[in-house]
Amino acid sequence: MLGGQDYDTMDDTPGPQRAGVKIPAPAWLAVAIGLLIAGVWGARRFSGPGAAYAAGPGKPVMLMFTADWCGPCQNFKARVLSAPAVLDRLEKSCRFHTVDVTVWEGANKETAKHYGVEGVPTLMLVDGNGRELSRYQGPHDPAYFGRWIDQNAK
Repeated sequence: MLGGQDYDTMDDTPGPQRAGVKIPAPAWLAVAIGLLIAGVWGARRFSGPGAAYAAGPGKPVMLMFTADWCGPCQNFKARVLSAPAVLDRLEKSCRFHTVDVTVWEGANKETAKHYGVEGVPTLMLVDGNGRELSRYQGPHDPAYFGRWIDQNAK
């Protein structure tokens, strides 16, 4: 009550209300559209084949596409990935994840297709957004692979 008159903060404009204050229709509509756009962006950003490796800022992820039936894959694991110097570099520089395509179906198939993997073994580094940074195409040699990690997993 002010000067004998009662001022009502409510008006008859349609729209959502909060704590007795009406929000004009254009404002709540803009908020709703913003939330919709954020939802679509989030769904694209955090879904799809590369989403499992999109971990945000930090260490890159080393992906090894492999299969049980692949002789060169088993050779790489035995000769390179078992070397203590390589294991130490991997632990310090990145997270390691295998993508098993022994059976060509499901999420691993989609991930391989997403990254354009045509043969195994394929090793690559992806950043926190799931974008490919580098692909290893060198020999099955621990020293050479270690140097590649040092140069690419920064």
